[in-house]
Amino acid sequence: MKRVLAAMLVLVAAGAANAADYNWAVNNTAIPDNNPTGVSIDLVVNDNIPLSSESTNCVEVTLSFQNIAGGTLGHTWAGDLVATLSKVGDGSVTLFNRIGKTSATSGFGNSANFVGPYKFTNKTTNSIWQFASGTPTPIPSGSYQASAALTGARIDMCAPFLQSGSVGTWRLTVSDNAGGDTGVITAATLTLKPEPSTLALLGLGVVALIRRRK
Repeated sequence: MKRVLAAMLVLVAAGAANAADYNWAVNNTAIPDNNPTGVSIDLVVNDNIPLSSESTNCVEVTLSFQNIAGGTLGHTWAGDLVATLSKVGDGSVTLFNRIGKTSATSGFGNSANFVGPYKFTNKTTNSIWQFASGTPTPIPSGSYQASAALTGARIDMCAPFLQSGSVGTWRLTVSDNAGGDTGVITAATLTLKPEPSTLALLGLGVVALIRRRK
């Protein structure tokens, strides 16, 4: 019996540790050119996942882009784009906002191309502003911090969502804020991370059961 319960503990821990991935149905969604409203895509999550606060990494977003005419260019001129993640009725966070644009009244930001995939996560120190500046186009795929407008400063992706939980409608919004460069969203994934303390509670429960069976 002890061996069976120990195996159950391993399986429960492994299952709870897995992050849950959800794909927005982007279907090569075009981003309207020079339109600050942009395009919003909703994703309904019905799973009640205890979002991770201990690791401060409860949520990640992965995005990929393509040029409106196809090919490998991606969305040209990354400095045109703004992307936000929101949970309808709750919080929101900026993933990036006109990379390289440091003035609210002038400038067009970075001219590098967006291709991807790009994972926006708290679990990195990589700044997409730094990788976009002085590097060959396109911006390299990889993991990046969420970044603020005008400065590129790091934004905590987790804080806006910890109180509200996972269940609800998660909205991705991408806008193009200058004319002349176009593209589409080819893939978009939301990753929700479970709370590590959940594993500890589950483990304690099974351990207690094992002790009572001795």
